Order: sequence, then C-alpha cells, then structure tokens
Amino acid sequence: MTESKGRLGVISYLAPIVVVLALGALSQVEPEIPAIYVEQPAIELRDRFFGGAGSGEFFWLVGKNGKIVRSDDGGNSWSVQTVPVRANWQDIAYWDAERAVVVGNDGQGAITGDGGVSWTPVRLPVSDVAGKVFRVEIDDTGVAWATAEVGVLLYSEDHGATWQRADTPQADVAWNDVAFGDDGSVCTVGEFGQILCRFDAESGWVAVESPVEQSLMAVAFGPGGTGLAVGVNGKIIQTEDGGSSWDEVSNLTDRHLFDVAWDGTGWVIVGDKGVLIRGRPNSSWQVSRVSAMDFSWHTSVTILPEGYLIAGQSSGIWRNGNWNPFLRRG
Repeated sequence: MTESKGRLGVISYLAPIVVVLALGALSQVEPEIPAIYVEQPAIELRDRFFGGAGSGEFFWLVGKNGKIVRSDDGGNSWSVQTVPVRANWQDIAYWDAERAVVVGNDGQGAITGDGGVSWTPVRLPVSDVAGKVFRVEIDDTGVAWATAEVGVLLYSEDHGATWQRADTPQADVAWNDVAFGDDGSVCTVGEFGQILCRFDAESGWVAVESPVEQSLMAVAFGPGGTGLAVGVNGKIIQTEDGGSSWDEVSNLTDRHLFDVAWDGTGWVIVGDKGVLIRGRPNSSWQVSRVSAMDFSWHTSVTILPEGYLIAGQSSGIWRNGNWNPFLRRG
C-alpha cells in the first residue's frame, strides 16, 4: 500500500514537469498559416466619382483622391489607372478610345493618348484666388472647353496639352458647365443663375438674362436650338433659340439637379437623392429615381446606345428602367 502511494506520488510530481516540457516544445513549432490574398476591387464602396464618359464599349469614371477607372467591356470589369499627380478629378472628356482629358482641383489636369495606360499631367491657367475646374466638354470641332471658379472659361485646341483663357468678362462667379449649339453657339452657366453666350466665333460674349437666381449646375443643347439648364432647388430653364432667351420650366422637384443630357428623343436629368427626370418641355415629364432603393447623389449622366452611364455617390448603368450599379457587378 505504501509502495503504491509512492509511485502515485512520483507520477503526480512528474506530471506538471512533463506538461511544461511539452508546452515548451510546442512553443518552438512555427505553425504554417496559409497566405490569403484579397484582391482589391477596382470600384469600392467609399469611392465617389464626379465625372464619367464612354461610348458603350469603353467607360471612364473619375473622382475623389485622384481615382480613375476604366472598363473595356461595357462595365462588367474595371481596372484602376495611375496618374502621376493626385487631385480630386471633377470631370473627363474624350476624343476617341485612346485620347482623353481629366480636370480637377487647383488647376490640375491630365491627358492620355493610349487609353489611360499612361497619363501626362497638365496645368490649366486658372485664377490665383480659386482654381477648381468643374467640367470639361468637347465641341464639334474637337476643341476642349473647361469651366472653373472666379469667372474662368478655358479652351484647348491640341487635345488638352495646352490651355488658354477665353476672353470672357471678369466676373466673381463660378462657371459650372458649358455646352454647344448646332449653330456654333457656346453657352456657359454658373452661380446665381448667370448665363454667358457667344453666338458666333466673330462676336463677343454676351450676358444673357436668366429667369432664375439659383445656381445653374449643368447645361446641354439638343437639335434646332433647343437647350436645357438645371440647377439647385430643382430649377430647370429652357431655350428654343440657341441660348438667346430662356424660360423657367414649372417645378418638377425640389431636389438639387447636377447634370443634363439630350438622348436623341428627350432630356435626361440626374441629381440629389437618386432623382432621375426624363422628358421634354411642353410635353410629359417622368420624375423618378434611378432605383427605388437608391438615394445617393449623381453628378454626371452620359448617353449610351442603350441606356445611361451615371456617375456619383453610386455609379452604374440605367437601362430600360433597371439600375445596375457597378459595385455589385464586380
């Protein structure tokens, strides 16, 4: 009996030592943890795209923190493009699938001649006081126009490589967008409802009376001298004489409106809280949202062969009443 107790005592004494030795041995073993690589999506939830452009086969989106993404398969897949300067890009315009220009804050710009594989920084001659460039558009002759703060309107005749200021009157107003009539007229719109037009290349710029005092954010022309400008608090104004005179369209919404385009049969307008307006003055308008579940803001609409490329807090393609956001499509 005594011998049995002795053996148990030895075993009890050795047990903690064995455990300690075992744990020590285990501490020397380096476990093999498999490496897991998570590919960063080209379009992320936090992205904010202010401008978009495309033709149906290729798309660009540009926006916050210098981000530029491109798709060459109709928006099914995207790649991030690298620019050797960081700016909040406000807009993009393109001449063809290879040549494009982006503009942004502090007079920053960039151009590409290879579809965005490489970008070359450019400087725009903005005001020393404030230098945000809001929009860039290309007229029928291939001249690029850009609108900026402190009454600055710019143009480039060499695919965005160099820029000059248009001889517009000095004004303490931000020009937000520019559009071109089919008769050669150029009109820009901006803060406090202001409108400035040049009706032919030989004439000077003329301040056109505006029926609203709220800031106008975008303008576009359709056929036959028709045009539409949209702005904050749901303001919409129209012209039927190439921009010489404008009338207010009855209030359709109180949402801020940020962009407008002509789709061949009518106007398309996007803005805050997902608002989507389609129709024609003196006819019927459809006021809805891009999606019943989408309350985000949108600052850019581009007409596609089928549907619209829409950029903003959420970005995607609206087609036949269906909203297809790019984030969910990979």
